[in-house]
Amino acid sequence: MFFQHRDSQARGKGVSVKLIAIGTAVVLLLGLVLILLGGGTPKSAAKKYVRAQIEGDAKAMYRVMAGKMQKYNEALFEDGKEEMFSATEEACKEMGIQVDIRNFNQYYKAGKQLSAAQLEDQYGKGYKLTVKVREIEDMSMADLKRMQERCTEEDLADYIRADKIKKGKCAIVDVIIEGTKETTTQNVRVYVVKYKGKWKVANF
Repeated sequence: MFFQHRDSQARGKGVSVKLIAIGTAVVLLLGLVLILLGGGTPKSAAKKYVRAQIEGDAKAMYRVMAGKMQKYNEALFEDGKEEMFSATEEACKEMGIQVDIRNFNQYYKAGKQLSAAQLEDQYGKGYKLTVKVREIEDMSMADLKRMQERCTEEDLADYIRADKIKKGKCAIVDVIIEGTKETTTQNVRVYVVKYKGKWKVANF
C-alpha cells in the first residue's frame, strides 16, 4: 500500500515518489480518515505521527491517541476487531508473512512486521528512514474551526471532544527513505492542536 506523489527533490530519473504509508489496512484507514497522536510539543507530536504511520506501529499510535480511537477504528469494520485481525493476516500473507492474530499484542506485532517487509521490498535491506520537522506555522482560525466541526459529526462525536480542541499549528515534515533499490523524498503537512491541554496531531 503506497501513497504516490511527484516531488522535485526525489533522487533518480523523475520517478514517482512513493511513501509507504502503513502496514495494515486498519491503520491505513486511520491515516486517511483521522489520526490523533500526542506529544509534548507540536514538533514532537508531528514527528511521532509520521514515523508511526510509516513503520506501522499501531501500538505506539494508540498509546498517545486522544479519545477512544481504538474503539473508533474497530467501528470502521462491520465485525469489529475480528475483522481488523483478519484483514491484517491477509495483508501479511500477501507479503509472505504467516501470522495467527488472536489479540491486540499479536496485531501490533504483525503490523510492524508487515510495514518492515513492505519497506524492505521497495527499498532493500538496511534502508534508512529519516523524519525531520522543517518548520512550524500557526494554524488559521478557519482550519481550526473546521476540525472542531468535523469532530461533532455522527461518526466521530462518540470518540472525540470537539470542545477540547484549542489552538493549532501546522508542521511541515520532511521524510527521506534511503535504500539500495531506491531513495524517495516526501513533504508531509501535519496539523497539530492543543487537545485537553496536550499537543495532538489532527489530520483529517
